[in-house]
Amino acid sequence: MQRWAFVALLLLGGVLRLWDLQQIPYTHDEISALIRVYPSLGETVSKGVIQMDTHPPGVQVFEWAWTKVFGMDEGVVKLPFILFSLLALFFLYRFTFAWCGGNVALIVTALLATLQYTVMYGQIARPYAAGFFTTALLADQLTRYLGSGSRRTLIGIGLAALLSAYTHHFALMLAAFMVITVFFLIVPAKRKGFLIACGIAALLYLPNVPIFLKQLGKKGLDEWLTAPTINWIPDYLWWIAHCSMYFAIAWALLILGSAALRIRHRGSIGPLWAITLVWGLLPLVIGYAYSVLRAPVLQYSVVIFSF
Repeated sequence: MQRWAFVALLLLGGVLRLWDLQQIPYTHDEISALIRVYPSLGETVSKGVIQMDTHPPGVQVFEWAWTKVFGMDEGVVKLPFILFSLLALFFLYRFTFAWCGGNVALIVTALLATLQYTVMYGQIARPYAAGFFTTALLADQLTRYLGSGSRRTLIGIGLAALLSAYTHHFALMLAAFMVITVFFLIVPAKRKGFLIACGIAALLYLPNVPIFLKQLGKKGLDEWLTAPTINWIPDYLWWIAHCSMYFAIAWALLILGSAALRIRHRGSIGPLWAITLVWGLLPLVIGYAYSVLRAPVLQYSVVIFSF
């Protein structure tokens, strides 16, 4: 029954994301990216990314290749990102099921499948759906490696971490936190292979380091984005709750009830606290602090990976 319930939720998530696909207009962010798709790959990277963008080149390169083959119609360009967001639901379901069981996995999937947060950003042809997928894949593969120690999962870990790094800087940050956290959970006998897989991913990321440093030198998005105020987080939570008091109360009861049960059974799955605090909250805290102290970068979109 749980599997059929998951399939039903996955289908519902697909319907919400694909509904009237051809009529979903481009956002300004999508148009900006498509304008920076040049005839050659070299121009797309040198002009479209290094000179004009603050994101890693991964999604821009993907859009260059995708539009070369399939064109720039709205539905065609958005489709792979919608599929990324749906695949993320599958991997997050497996990740949650492994740690918390089927009932919790279904609740999490129901929320992620239907929230305006994940549905809307799942439809936008930008790094958000892609990073949502790559970090979900990484969470799944890390969990499976903890459970089985399989070498095949090491390939998945390295690939997911590398794709996260080339997709978005916040996805890179989250991937780093995920890998570091799991390193301390792995039994010592399995750490060598884990470090080798992560080391290979780091080596393959080296070509992007000059681009990353150049983009870091731009500090942030202060030309059009203001620094977050003390109201940013309450506004963010209110928007996640669909600006509905009833939904906000339901969210609060769900979170407080979950926390109470976890404290009551604190000996069962201790690492979940580290996962919640490090994976879920630390990227938000760092993004907020960076935006206040250096230059604004914090938007709802950049913390969807850790959400």
